[in-house]
Amino acid sequence: MVGGISLRFLLPFIVLIFLFVFLLHKTIGTEPIGGIVIRVIVAPTIRANYYFINVTLGPVQSFYIAWENSGSVDCDVLPRIIFLNSSNISVFTAWIKEGALAPGDESDWIFYSVLLPGNYTMFIKVLYCKELYEFGPYSVEVKNYTEPIRGILEIVANETHENYVELTLKANETLRDIVVTPVGYPVAWTFTQARVDKIEAGKEVKVKLFYKPTIWRETTVRVKAITMDGKYEVEKEIFLVKRMALYEKIMNFLISITKHFRQFTKV
Repeated sequence: MVGGISLRFLLPFIVLIFLFVFLLHKTIGTEPIGGIVIRVIVAPTIRANYYFINVTLGPVQSFYIAWENSGSVDCDVLPRIIFLNSSNISVFTAWIKEGALAPGDESDWIFYSVLLPGNYTMFIKVLYCKELYEFGPYSVEVKNYTEPIRGILEIVANETHENYVELTLKANETLRDIVVTPVGYPVAWTFTQARVDKIEAGKEVKVKLFYKPTIWRETTVRVKAITMDGKYEVEKEIFLVKRMALYEKIMNFLISITKHFRQFTKV
């Protein structure tokens, strides 16, 4: 008995108090700063760093740029570079395929241009986390030009897919470092480039140029394939036609069979 109260009656309360103290101790713990747990909440930030790694201004120009997600959220990224002539008219745009970067990730981009000799103004435009960022202007002077030889490098076939065009290149001589780029396509479409390290003489190589239309429509696109030294090139117009999906082909085939069957049964 304690003050006229049975210990048996008090025992459950003692146990509950013990458990409460035990759980409170585990929650607070014996962490640093006097046993207090400090939680740090980081506000989402959208931030990036970019820098030029290398620039070459030969017959085919290349711009090697690195982009780092230095923020705290995942971001989609769609970059391009734009060149204006001395009259401030856009004369060439190069795109990189849209991608995504986690915090701390870095992406290296290589843009190619096929500008003729002259002075140009270049801007870098990046759609990053749905926001458009613009860098520039940068002055670009192109001096080197080589009159290309035609007939050695060929675009022998093309095939349109839902989000890319597949081109088949062929060379009559062994060629190295070939850039494939669209040079004419609808405004507001995105169209990427490709590079081929080597084509053996008489062999064929397939490349993909990824595109994204604003609204799909059949259209003509001009594509150029050129060696980095500017010595060999081919330019060709290709007509983009939406490929019929497999199920559409099957359905059309079944409809055709059904029509023939009906005609046959009427006879």
